[in-house]
Amino acid sequence: MNIERRTVLPTLVGAVVWAFFFVPNGFISFLDVQGNERLPTIVLFGVIPVSLGLLLSLVLKSGRGAAVLIAGAVPMFGIAAILALWASGYYSSEGLLGAWGYCLVPIPAYALGVVIGLLVRIRMQYTASS
Repeated sequence: MNIERRTVLPTLVGAVVWAFFFVPNGFISFLDVQGNERLPTIVLFGVIPVSLGLLLSLVLKSGRGAAVLIAGAVPMFGIAAILALWASGYYSSEGLLGAWGYCLVPIPAYALGVVIGLLVRIRMQYTASS
């Protein structure tokens, strides 16, 4: 796979996964899955975003700075999707507030996953050059 495919495809997959878990909507949403109340909150807002950030920052085939910027675009896509749904009338003002809070809570955990992935990439490059 060339570098564009190894950058664009994981980013799109990451954005769809983020939208599934953290953008409440009627199209694709984790909130519509039956039995999702059994999933602990720490897993939903901690483990899943950390894992997504870690995997995305490791899979991207680009430089370290570009990987951080591209990985950071995934939650920004979620925020833009929420604002677009609100502008289209899908959310009321109260629904926007709830969706906004639901999307913003996992961002620190996602950022931690991206940082861990970046540190792993640096460590792998350091050991490969030694």
